[in-house]
Amino acid sequence: MKFIIDKDQFLKHITIAQRAISQRSPLEILEAIKITAANERIRLVSTDTELTIISECPCTVVEDGTCCFSNKLLSDIVRKVPSGDISFTSNGDDVEIKAKFSKFDLKSMPHDDYPEIDTHYSLDKSVKLTMKELNKIIKKTLFSTSQDQARPTLCGVYFKFEDGVLSAASLDGYRISSLKFNVDVKENSSFIVPYRTLAEIQKMLDDSDDIVEITYARDKAVFKIDRALLYTRLIEGDFFNYEEVFASEDYTTVEINRMDLINAIERVSLIGFEDRISLIVMDFKDNNLNIAASNEIGSATDDIMVEKTGDDIKIGFNGRYVLEGLKAMSADKLTLKLSESIRPMKIYEGEEYRYLVLPVKMQA
Repeated sequence: MKFIIDKDQFLKHITIAQRAISQRSPLEILEAIKITAANERIRLVSTDTELTIISECPCTVVEDGTCCFSNKLLSDIVRKVPSGDISFTSNGDDVEIKAKFSKFDLKSMPHDDYPEIDTHYSLDKSVKLTMKELNKIIKKTLFSTSQDQARPTLCGVYFKFEDGVLSAASLDGYRISSLKFNVDVKENSSFIVPYRTLAEIQKMLDDSDDIVEITYARDKAVFKIDRALLYTRLIEGDFFNYEEVFASEDYTTVEINRMDLINAIERVSLIGFEDRISLIVMDFKDNNLNIAASNEIGSATDDIMVEKTGDDIKIGFNGRYVLEGLKAMSADKLTLKLSESIRPMKIYEGEEYRYLVLPVKMQA
């Protein structure tokens, strides 16, 4: 096998392909990228058996062939060689990489040991989103997925398409993120995408209107992003009915500046954020919000002017959870809705995005 390729293009596609490689793979061969050269292009494949990425790149193919090569070594070499063309030659298990005055003679890994990748999924449904839309979904939901494998349906983001509206949601038992906006999708359907798949996809996205095509069935999906294909399993099972939680009655409504709230929480959190719970107490009285934190080192308070209607309320939260939700938003003004000190606080960013966080018991 022999091909000649531009360094920057080669590195770009290596970087895409290597996202499926696990750092804790029990099989050495899964730490490799499988490279196939044919039809004036190379195809790079990587997998951890649950997530597979295939990235294709045009190049000059001198001789067709296939080899497997250490992902880390390949990316390190390509990153360090001078700009310009790279010549990659494989003969048996011998590999030669040349770039200008640099030359590497190396050993490949047996490509026959690489697992067969099933790319012939029987997928009967398809949706299209822009990169900007998918990026927004991931940014606003991925952080609140659960890491508890005993509750698998919570270990990913739920996508629901219904009557031209996309609803995306995630929850971990302590908070819920929910996003809703109109999309040009006619068919009604739903699926749950694992955390890791979306985390890797996010690294490939920008805020452009380029199209991401998602084809899927009950337990599998393929994401087509530019010249890359990501094959992933989907999480099977019914997602939690989070709409019921948001539908509960509220007695207090607060209009507040988002950055004022972030800054105040960050200031008081200088006291006590080493603690696991990171407790803050939010005391709403009239048109003032007092935020307090304390531990054995000391205490801190901060006040913010707000516009409140309804009952006064004093309630405790994990400050980290509140901050993470606020930082997923971008609007200047937010609406907070509360009912009792033992019930959740709901944060609304306009009509599109909602974030719910459970309270924690305040210290006596």
